[in-house]
Parts: sequence; C-alpha cells; structure tokens
Amino acid sequence: MNTKRKPENRRTYKDEKKTSAKQEALVGESKCNGPQQVALRVADGLRATLDSIGDMVIITDSRLCIADANEAAIVALGYDSREELAGMSAASLVAARDRSRITIYMGKALAEEHGDGTLECSVVDSAGTEMVVEANIQPLHDSAGEPIGLIITARDITESRKRQAILLQAEEKLRTTIASIDDGVTMIDTFGNITDINEAGVRMLGYSSKEALIGRPLIDTIESRDMGRVAEEMAQAVAERRAMKTLEYTLITVEGRELGIEASSAALYDSRGELTGFVSVSRDVTQRIRLQEELEESAKKLRTVIESIGDMLFITDNELNLVNVNDVAARVLGYSDREQLTGTNLMEAVSEKDRNRFAVDIGKAMANKFLEGVQEYTLMTTHGGEFDVEANIEILLDSAGMPAGIVITARDVTERKMMQEKLQKALEELKRSNTELQQFAYVASHDLQEPLRMVSSYLTLLARRYKGKLEKDADEFIEFAVDGAERMRGMIEALLLYSRVNTRGKPPEPIGCEDVMKQALTNLRIAIEERQAVVTHDPLPGIMADGIQMVQLFQNLIGNALKFHEEGQKPQVHVSAEDAGDNWLFSFRDNGIGIDPEFSERIFTIFQRLHSREKYPGTGIGLSVCKRIVERHGGRIWVESKLGQGATFKFTLPKTPPVEEES
Repeated sequence: MNTKRKPENRRTYKDEKKTSAKQEALVGESKCNGPQQVALRVADGLRATLDSIGDMVIITDSRLCIADANEAAIVALGYDSREELAGMSAASLVAARDRSRITIYMGKALAEEHGDGTLECSVVDSAGTEMVVEANIQPLHDSAGEPIGLIITARDITESRKRQAILLQAEEKLRTTIASIDDGVTMIDTFGNITDINEAGVRMLGYSSKEALIGRPLIDTIESRDMGRVAEEMAQAVAERRAMKTLEYTLITVEGRELGIEASSAALYDSRGELTGFVSVSRDVTQRIRLQEELEESAKKLRTVIESIGDMLFITDNELNLVNVNDVAARVLGYSDREQLTGTNLMEAVSEKDRNRFAVDIGKAMANKFLEGVQEYTLMTTHGGEFDVEANIEILLDSAGMPAGIVITARDVTERKMMQEKLQKALEELKRSNTELQQFAYVASHDLQEPLRMVSSYLTLLARRYKGKLEKDADEFIEFAVDGAERMRGMIEALLLYSRVNTRGKPPEPIGCEDVMKQALTNLRIAIEERQAVVTHDPLPGIMADGIQMVQLFQNLIGNALKFHEEGQKPQVHVSAEDAGDNWLFSFRDNGIGIDPEFSERIFTIFQRLHSREKYPGTGIGLSVCKRIVERHGGRIWVESKLGQGATFKFTLPKTPPVEEES
C-alpha cells in the first residue's frame, strides 16, 4: 500500500472548506459497504504479521468504515471474526461521550498527511462494556497521495488508568494521613539532610516550625551513642537493597531533652532504581520503654513464681483457650515445652467422663466469680493416658469486675489416691486382723485360766504332800513346775489386761489428772514406802479421758520408775504437764538406770524385756499397755533416755480425744 504524503504546499483554502464539510458528514455515519472495504483488506501474506501485534489494529476506508482488523482487536472488542467487524463504522465503536470528538479527529486525519499523535478515549465492545484506550490514528494514501483510509492502533489502558486513579487517590490520602498522624515523618535526601518533616515530627523535636529543621543533617538530632548504629543500618540496607530494620534509639530535642523513639525507615528509589533519599517514621516510645522495662521485670518475677510452683498452672481466656502455662503442666500433659500447649483449649485435656462436670463448674465459677473448694477431675496426656488431679479454680476479673479468664492450679493425685486405696485396704485388713487378735487374746487368756488354775492347784498339793518324802530332784522339779505355772498365770492375766484396753474401755469423760495422780499413788503406796521413793508433780490439768485407764497409765509409768533403779538408790519421780496447742504433753522423769536409745522402741512391744526376771521381775507388758491406752486416746508415747542417766517418758493426749467405746 502506498502511503506517500501529499505535499504541504498543495493545500488550499478551498481544500480546507471541503475537509470541514466532509468531517461533519462522517459524524453520523454508522454503516458502510462498497468495494473499498475489500480493497483495503490486508493481503494473506501479511496476515500473520498483523495478527502477531499485541495492540489492536483497525483499518478503515475513507468513509471510516472498517475494512480489516487484527486478531488482538477482534478479541478485545469481543467479536468472533473480522467479518463481524468489517463494514461497521469505526465511530460506532467509540463511547457516545467521545464519539463526536474522535470522529472529527479521524476526519481531520484523513485530510492531513499524518495524525497528531496519541489520544485517549473510551470504546465499547460487543457486550456494551467500556474500555479506555490509548489510540494512534494515521492516514493511508494511494499511489497518487490521495487519502484512502485510516490505520488505527489502540492499546487497552483501562487497568492502567484505574491504577493511576487509585495511586493519585492514595497519594492524596497519604499526604492527608502524614499531616494528621501523631508519628513524626521525615524525608531525607541522599546526603542525610532533612528535606521535609510533618508537624508531629516538628513537635516531637521541640521546634516551632519545620523550616527550622529543613536542610539540617538528620544525624544531628540523634543521641551520639546511637549515631553509629543508625548510620550503619541505613548503609547496609541500601547496600543490600532491603527494607531497614525497625530501630529504637534516642533523639535529642531542641531543649536537649532525651526522647526514646521507635523508627521505621525506608530507602526511596526513582524509576531507574537510583537512590533518591529516605523516609523515616518515628514514634515517641519513652513511656512505653519505661513501662516495658517495668513489665519485663514483673513478667520475669511472675515467670519465676510460676515455674517455682510444683503444681500444674493453667491460665485461660473466657473460652478456656490457654494463654499461659508453666513447664510442669506441659511436662505432665506430655508436651516438650509450654509453647506447644499454649493456644490449645483446656477442655481437650479433660477426660470425656469429666468434661460435662468441668464445664458446669466453670459456668458456676463465671457466674459467681469464684468456685469454692477443691475439685477433682481426670485429665488426659497427649499419649492418651489418664491421671487424677485436685484443682483450684480462680476467676480473673477485668477493670470492670467482669470475668476475663481463669487460673487453675492442679496437682496430680493419681499415685496418692492409689496409695490411699492401698492404705485403706491395709487398714481394713489390719483392723480385721487386730480385732481377731484381740478376740483371740481375750478368749485364749480367759479360757486358759481354768485349766491353768487346775494345774497350779494340783502342783501345790503335790508340793505340800510329798515335799521331803521324795528324792531331792523331785522336790526341785515340783518347785520349777509351780513357779512356771505362776509365771504362766501372770502372763495370761497380763494378756487379758492388754486385750481389754480397747474391748473394755469406757467413753471419755471429764476427769482431773490431780485425782488420777492421787489414786495411782494410793495404789503404789506400799512400793513407795518400801523403796523410800519420792514422787512429786506439778499442777496437772483436767482432761477428757477414760478415768480407769488414766489411773492405770499413771500407775504403770510411776511403778516402772520405782522398779528400775540401782540398788541402794532412792527412786525419784517427777510428773509434769504442759499445754502444747491441741494436745497436753505429759512427762514422767526418773533417776533410774536409764535405757540405751537403741531399745527406745523395743520396750513398748508386748512381752519384750531388756533385763532378767531375777533382777527386775515382771511380765514385760506394762509399757505395751501404756502405749495401747495412749493410742486409744489419740496420742503417742515415747522415751528420752541414756543408759545410766535416768529416763523421761512422754506422751500426748488430745484435748478433744477421738475415743469411742468398742465392743
């Protein structure tokens, strides 16, 4: 196609008038037909080239009727083929508001040798959707230089214009925001000098206007100890072409006051990637830094307290999501660290059998703002194991007094409960065994009395009737038998006495220990006189106890002191009592032979003796009876002594003894 341009000097006033008339005629034309459309179609050999162009290309005849179009134009305008476009008026593709302007422009282009460059307009596709295009309209000429049509190239810039509009809007918002925010915003050139700063930044540094700051080096406003750190970060960020780290450093105000700030900075580049300066956004965090230091110190103390707690600790929000736990809780539930547990829901750690009850308890606690008492639940580990806990539930309240979360401390009591169950079984078994032993001891001692009495009687008769009439050995044998029977009778009576401590004991009643002491001394009067013993006592309290057994207890302990002393030594016994809170503490101190501490427990065992019967006679059951009486009254008994230095027997009696009559 020949596109030779018509020489400029051939234009006349007459031509101008013709062109103007022609333009006005073209504005209203919308349909075309005729041989020119065919003549201006692109040859098949150039079709591939035309279709490879990414922009829309439309060819019109001199009447502005479309003669041809490339594939990009067909697709962009929403048509199926170029035949659908062929014959349409190019002006009909233009949006109504731009049609007159563009049609006149196309008519002018037909009359000129070349178009006036690019222009923008809106076009309408086959579905009626508008798009903004950037178009270039140039005339086509025949071999004689006469205009025969137009070649129109257009590029869809709809999205570009939208982005541009958004960008302009964003820039305006940014300017408004920068002017209104409380953070200081500072623009810096490549030399580090301030080129602009908002009002917040001016106020932050204590200046009256930004003009006093513009042109000054930014580094002059930074405290000297932080200058190197800030400059180094800016240089590294530029060198690595990365965003700058948020830094905390100190500014110096115009009055010389230090100001702690948090600054986020960024390098600015032009379209060629050249550094043009920096922007820095600063926030006064002086108060926050101080509070943060205080909070960190408090948090450190709190964490120390939390981790020092041996129990599991859970802190949740109102939805039972865990916001804090200690290492004990994480470890017991099977987590490697507390971070894994934080954020999960505590309900997931509660066994299914207890979840409903747990939820009800939490609901009550939320409603009442507290939950009284210790609760028991079963928790689950991550491995599916279960264990029992005792839990205390406390409600966290916000400043308005409303529930803001829950604090739960829990202690694993699985092993303790197992031990309690075992202990309970053992106690029941021991009680049963003890009952049987008591019954056996009573029955045995009671039922043995009669045959033993018969044996003892006949042995006595033998001794009376045949003493001196038989061989010497026979007399000795009979004497041994009589002695053995007497000792057996004494042991049986002692065993019967021991068994009756519980089975024949009376309920506790108010008694005076002064009266108990007087009765015991009366019973021991002969022994005291024979040994010339001295027995003294401090004022003694009134107690709740079995009076008969108390007399027996006092009598046994004083009698022991009278018995176990060196030959030729006068026994001395002193009895005292003191208030020990919930108990009375009684002491029986003597000047006897003393006891090796190695045997301090053994002496309270039934029938256990430390000395021969020849030297210190007795059945070996007295202290066992004392121990049984004290324990029946809810107390305990022990001895403090050294061999050869006397002994002090001590026992406690509760002021409110848990004594019950047993059958």
